Amino acid sequence: RIETHSAMAGAVAVLSVISLAPSASRISLNKRSALAAHGSHVVLDFEGFAVEPAAAGRWTLATLEAAAAAHGATVVHSKLVLLGEDGTTPPGFTAAVLLDESHATAHCYSEHGWLAVDVFTCGAQADTLGFADAVRRKVEGYVPGVRCTQHASIDRFLHRELSELEDSGHTPL
Repeated sequence: RIETHSAMAGAVAVLSVISLAPSASRISLNKRSALAAHGSHVVLDFEGFAVEPAAAGRWTLATLEAAAAAHGATVVHSKLVLLGEDGTTPPGFTAAVLLDESHATAHCYSEHGWLAVDVFTCGAQADTLGFADAVRRKVEGYVPGVRCTQHASIDRFLHRELSELEDSGHTPL
């Protein structure tokens, strides 16, 4: 475990690197503060995801849905959009899974072999890190030679504890 401290917008950021060899390590971009988090956002970038968009898009959407269910998230709606079929945009797809807790999306530029995934959940019910790790393992097993080039997480919905707000005279809605 390696921690690097740097100043970002007047706050101290802690970058925690956890080895997940052979490709990118997970980096946490959480600020050290007295604020509590009510959510988590994980981003994954891959290269070498050179695929046929329709089949890979269906597979990716199913992978996001299965990972959501396996890690405590509630799927509200899912949508797959194939891109570039008319030649006006690069070939690929966008897969979106709307969750009661927020969302998970994947966007693919198949001609470049790029896939970007983000998983964002709020509350304590869903395991965001486990959800993203499961998607990463599936993607790495789906396309031979695919490589994760970024795996980062950040706390979201940062806030003071409700008791602190009440003590300061502010009342939550």
